[in-house]
Amino acid sequence: MAKKHSSIDSAVAPPETDDLQIINGIGPAVEHRLHGVGIFTFAQLASLAPADIAASVADLTGLTAERIIRQNWIGQARHLAAVSGSSETHEKSALVPYDVPASEEVSTAPSLPARGLVGTLSIQAMEIVGSSSIGSHRLLHYDEPFDIRLTLDLSGLVVPEDARLKYKVSIYGKNRVSRSGQFAWESEGIFTPADTVTIELENNILPEGTFQLAASVILALPDMKLTPKAGSMALIDGGLVQVY
Repeated sequence: MAKKHSSIDSAVAPPETDDLQIINGIGPAVEHRLHGVGIFTFAQLASLAPADIAASVADLTGLTAERIIRQNWIGQARHLAAVSGSSETHEKSALVPYDVPASEEVSTAPSLPARGLVGTLSIQAMEIVGSSSIGSHRLLHYDEPFDIRLTLDLSGLVVPEDARLKYKVSIYGKNRVSRSGQFAWESEGIFTPADTVTIELENNILPEGTFQLAASVILALPDMKLTPKAGSMALIDGGLVQVY
């Protein structure tokens, strides 16, 4: 039986943004699309599987998991995440080679931890509760509170018996007209796992405008940190919300 959790705990500033175009294979259109689904940093990109990245940019022709593997986005992102704290300037020619398979990544790329959850988390749906839908748009009256409901699919995760799971939900949005007004909300909590789990963030408000929404979810065992890792992090494109 799905568990229901409510309420955004706090509004937070948008995450720091890395220049994803440093990665060979990512141009302005791809970077913009990645931002639209909440991928802003090298570390976030490095934590995802090629299939997850391809799914998040599925509307861009030609961007497949095979291309992402061939161009070694993951290896490049890991390398950049490892050195991003330094003050040196990074040039594209100095990065991880363009066409190196993942098995041949440079030794400076940190390997993902083996500890923690095993398997793959996915987000089945992101719903805006309290809105009316017209096609891919959801309509809201100005100052009308609405809920965000995320349905998680945990059937692909192996969780220790009787364990509970911590979660962190981040909701991202950007004004589609002004390209400004970027925001992020975050909420954390804990639940008892099931094949399908519902997390509901209640009483949200947006100003007038048209917003592209996205969400990310990170899961961890109670004694582990909530950090992006392949398999225990998932993304979803939340579509458009129009507030008038």
